[in-house]
Amino acid sequence: VAEWEGRASDPLAYMVARLTPTQAQALRDTNPTVVIEGGNQSGKSLTAALDCCLFALNRHPARSWPEDGPPQIWYSTATYDLFAEAHWPHFLRHLLYPGESIHVLPTRRIEGVAWMRPGVPKALRFCNGAEMLVKSYDQGEGLFQAARPALVVVDEECGGSCSRIRINA
Repeated sequence: VAEWEGRASDPLAYMVARLTPTQAQALRDTNPTVVIEGGNQSGKSLTAALDCCLFALNRHPARSWPEDGPPQIWYSTATYDLFAEAHWPHFLRHLLYPGESIHVLPTRRIEGVAWMRPGVPKALRFCNGAEMLVKSYDQGEGLFQAARPALVVVDEECGGSCSRIRINA
């Protein structure tokens, strides 16, 4: 019962309190580039999702918002479908309170979602104005040009022309 009550009071804080020492260290790292390595199912994507959520909500232990206001975040992965299957569930689990639904917006934290197609998000807007864009390597390097995101997560390896992208965040 106490475990459920902890999750109900704040699902994001509940998960952060249960991180492994390595995951917690990655979130506290103040270096501009943080590399999280591990085997399959070791918590890399969970840590990356929590990094995005904490930053977007301005609750990150090591990163502050830019001075010009709410940040734009890029979450980059091989395909939109991979994001929907492997990464999106982390965001839903930690951003939504019990009883909330991504299909009934706004929630306490999420203002809106732009969908590629049902079940496959391409953008998430937080109630505080922060925005997370999903970037897919299969869309090519042009998708990664022009903007200046405040945080970039590169989850999964990228090959081809996307491996030459330089991000000046």
